[in-house]
Amino acid sequence: MRVGNIILHDWEIRALDIGHKSTITRPVTVVSPTESRRVRVDGKLWKVDPATERLLRYDAPTQQWFPHWQYGKEGNQLWVQETFCLESNFNIDSNDRYPPPFRDGRPVKWHSEEGDYPSFWQQPHYRATDPTPELDIGTDEPGVKWQPSSRMPRWASRFLLEIVHARVRTMEDMLKTSRFVEEGWVKHEIGDKKFPTAREAREEWIRQWDKRYEKKGFGSKTLPQTWVLSVKKVPSDDS
Repeated sequence: MRVGNIILHDWEIRALDIGHKSTITRPVTVVSPTESRRVRVDGKLWKVDPATERLLRYDAPTQQWFPHWQYGKEGNQLWVQETFCLESNFNIDSNDRYPPPFRDGRPVKWHSEEGDYPSFWQQPHYRATDPTPELDIGTDEPGVKWQPSSRMPRWASRFLLEIVHARVRTMEDMLKTSRFVEEGWVKHEIGDKKFPTAREAREEWIRQWDKRYEKKGFGSKTLPQTWVLSVKKVPSDDS
């Protein structure tokens, strides 16, 4: 079974945490659309199977089409990266040492005593759901230096997802459907926010999408091809 990783933004994390999120959408970044359902990149031929909504890659030596999975296929798992910081008692005087602050099931990494260095622990804070902590960051005033999600190590991740279904759809197809691809569109919920109407929820989703991807060339107005991942939370092997 393949285990990959995926970065989720704060509003997605909050939705996942309270059980409002079971669908993830991301632009198809391995290809650049030239036609509505067919693309060519680096001499390779790609197309979307309209029956299964799967991205297919043409293999010239065998003259056959094979499924391509950017994030993984059904049954594969993704561990979630998010914005974080680590608290530790490494630099704490032995008389003032304290245990890990959280007992909510989040991971803790223990380091054994080595040479002149005593044993110590590390535990993550998560920006999406935790209050900003006051930690010793080597300055006169306590504070916090949030680390980008791309730097989150595997052990600090609190969510493990299993892909239930993976397909490719164009943004145009998604915006034309009466049912939004994100389940929150129908419930008027985007992330942890509630909206009076589905239209307002739809507009918020598009705003969030453009905030992340417009500068990268995948804004909603370009009608990019998108991965639509249906996922479910599963227990981590470390839990």
